[in-house]
Amino acid sequence: MSKRSIKRVQALNANAATGYSVAINVSDFQHITFAHETIAASDHVVKLQGAIGLTAPTFSSAKAVGNGWDYIDSIDLQTGTAIDGDTGVTFAGADVRQFSANVDGLDWISFHVSTRTAGALTTEVVAYSNS
Repeated sequence: MSKRSIKRVQALNANAATGYSVAINVSDFQHITFAHETIAASDHVVKLQGAIGLTAPTFSSAKAVGNGWDYIDSIDLQTGTAIDGDTGVTFAGADVRQFSANVDGLDWISFHVSTRTAGALTTEVVAYSNS
């Protein structure tokens, strides 16, 4: 019988500003699924960030030697479409969208709300491994 290890995190909770989520340690997990939920009149662009290392980088600071991170691709679970990490996901209005993150071997992830003109965004993360 297989064992499933799970970690659930609410990365953003009714976030109504640009900025960054907390850094989430995903080093013990093979798969990451996340959902973005927006309310009516929401207008956001959200990007997934990832890093390798024993300690989390400062995702809100510029990429540099000693602060290595990058924007990470994900897959829209509704359409199967790849979402370029540098582009992110755009929301306009109320919506719930689910994604699978390309986290092969990453230790840390974070979410960057790079643009926001209205509304609020909640992001739920499920990290899991099957053994």
